Amino acid sequence: MPILDIEIDFTDVDGNAFAILGKVTGAMKKANVHQSTIEEFYNEAVSGDYDNLLHTVFKWVDVIYCPFNDEDEWDEDEWDEDDEDE
Repeated sequence: MPILDIEIDFTDVDGNAFAILGKVTGAMKKANVHQSTIEEFYNEAVSGDYDNLLHTVFKWVDVIYCPFNDEDEWDEDEWDEDDEDE
């Protein structure tokens, strides 16, 4: 279950990290999410590599379609926050 009750469809977004961030933060603003929460998401999303960005997006919002996610590589349902420290 994502942190926020916001659905994101990446059908019309390329896999560029900035495009992904723009789509998610734009949806957060449209849903009247407080700016400090948006900043918390953003800071977490940019704190690592591209995989971290995708993990963070799936953690925060309900992604209903993601064409640039190679589901064979990882499954967001299997990812455990405790694994971050390993």
